[in-house]
Amino acid sequence: MRLLSAAADRYVAEGDDPAAACVLSGLRQWAQARALLGVAPNPQAERERAALLSGLAFAFLKTKSDASSVDRVRIDAWLDELAQRVEAGFAAKELRASGGRELAGLAALSVGAATGNRAHWAFGEMAYDEALGNIDQDGVLASAVEGERTLADQDIALGALVMMAELAARQSGEDWYARRDGAVHRLADKVLDGLRDQSWFAQRTGKGQFVPSGRDLAWIAFYARRFPARFAGRVPDGAIFQLPRLGGDLTTLAEKWVRN
Repeated sequence: MRLLSAAADRYVAEGDDPAAACVLSGLRQWAQARALLGVAPNPQAERERAALLSGLAFAFLKTKSDASSVDRVRIDAWLDELAQRVEAGFAAKELRASGGRELAGLAALSVGAATGNRAHWAFGEMAYDEALGNIDQDGVLASAVEGERTLADQDIALGALVMMAELAARQSGEDWYARRDGAVHRLADKVLDGLRDQSWFAQRTGKGQFVPSGRDLAWIAFYARRFPARFAGRVPDGAIFQLPRLGGDLTTLAEKWVRN
């Protein structure tokens, strides 16, 4: 996945046709092998499959203009079937918490963007709206408040929501950031505050907090570019703006997608 994502990034940044060919060859082989379509044995496996699917869909979205008609049909069908598995897996109640709903929503939405399948897009939009409705008055996703990974789970969910809003802006020109009176901004403020001072999360959960860093903060590349006033002095040290499940090299992608 990392290799495919890096090759797709190179194509976006440099227009390197051999890089696109590498991505499409990998996707073709995975599709022919029906990769990732087995039964997920536990909730973590479902989360991993959703994260992989969004990375694969972003890689295809970036390079499909170079795909042959045969490859498009083959890869589209595989991604569509894989999205159906992810959507079915996250119907389970235990997978709708701890960032699971948002990961599945991003996977479905990115497949919808890559293949044009409106059913997957609709699932992703439903997951996005459901997540916004779950943001409480404190500005956190109420279903993901438990234990020492609460801040980390909020960050994972936020990253997915940011990229879902960016896909909506890119594909249909819609402003999903404004939905529910800008609820996603309240979550972003809470996470950004928590990265600097975890005391609120520690008090709410009664646990010391695992603090997300590095690639887990990749979503900031898009959010800070679109809303620079919200980031005066708030970009965490050590953030790495590259993560396949959120779209790969988000610095380059944000430069291409967001016009300030």
